[in-house]
Amino acid sequence: MISRDTRAALWAIPFIYFLLVAAEFVAMTHVAFVLTRQGFSATAVGFVATLMWLGIFCGSLLASHVTPRFGRERVFRRSVQALVLCFGLIALAQGYWPWALLGWLLGVVVGVIWVTGEAWLAEIAPPDRRGFYVGLFETCVGIGMMTGPVLLALIDRVGGPPFWVAFGMGLATLAAGRWLPHVAPAGECLETTSENASDTPWKGLVAGIAGVSLISGLLESGSASMLPGLSLRLGFSVQEAAWLGAVIGAGSALLQTPAGHLSDRWGLFRIETACWSLLTLVSAGLWAWGAQLWWMLWLTGFVFGGMGGVIYTLAMVELGHKLQGKALVRATSVLVVCYTAGSASGPVMGGWLFDRGGLAWLAVGLGTTAVMGLGVNVWRGVRE
Repeated sequence: MISRDTRAALWAIPFIYFLLVAAEFVAMTHVAFVLTRQGFSATAVGFVATLMWLGIFCGSLLASHVTPRFGRERVFRRSVQALVLCFGLIALAQGYWPWALLGWLLGVVVGVIWVTGEAWLAEIAPPDRRGFYVGLFETCVGIGMMTGPVLLALIDRVGGPPFWVAFGMGLATLAAGRWLPHVAPAGECLETTSENASDTPWKGLVAGIAGVSLISGLLESGSASMLPGLSLRLGFSVQEAAWLGAVIGAGSALLQTPAGHLSDRWGLFRIETACWSLLTLVSAGLWAWGAQLWWMLWLTGFVFGGMGGVIYTLAMVELGHKLQGKALVRATSVLVVCYTAGSASGPVMGGWLFDRGGLAWLAVGLGTTAVMGLGVNVWRGVRE
């Protein structure tokens, strides 16, 4: 039976991250718009976005070092406070380099919150419902990514101040964080769990899962960044390309919680195998019919956006099943770092394949990646 405080925390952590991601997209997308209107090049504007991802990368590494010293819950709460400060400074700042540096700092804070919050949730969730709650967390991330740009468009329509709206959402995040109760791991004492976890051979476990996370970032975020732009080269209009991006985001948002729930009932291995198999099948369809059937690209975006996210979710669920305490935080840090690396490399690799051989080469690259993931999954299943 889940206690009242545990249930509150299991719903509050995803809600906090939804607010965080939505506010982040409002603030940094508006920064990109302002810099573009000021005449900065696409490369210069893209560099600001790259710095934010680099900050997330750094924050993910930082979390694994500061959490064992100060405690996961304390680091999480202090990071939420730092988040509000970042949004306030972004609202007050003017100019390219202040925004670029603050974007990096915001990324660092987001990375720390991502690792500590996700590890906290995975640890306190009851084992028979862990898949559902981790899936709910990832769903809220996806919805936040979709909500931010939509909210920014509404703010622009009514003439509101986007930076201060993001700051207000940061304050709401802070309020939700203060309401968050202290919760120990399900069925165990936090202190005992942390000590035991330090002896767990977590590095051996994470080695295989890290590769899966890298591929999931490449397929999910990589496809989200790559496919809309490539669709313009295939004759899509700007509006159609934008809708393709929304379809990819919808796949990521809609499939996480159901997949997590199914993994609670049928087991991780079955759902993971189904995901990799579906990715392989859709890649084959893109290779065979992508040039003739326009909707094939939309189907590819939905499936890759969704399944890429599901694979990451299931990897996090597996870590929650097998690790706790400091080991879980460190493993989550590795998972996020690998996912971020995949997200950054996916568009470059996909663009290179498309330039060399068009949609056919891209489909072959995606299919090869999916087959490799399927092979690793089967190998891990046989070993266990």
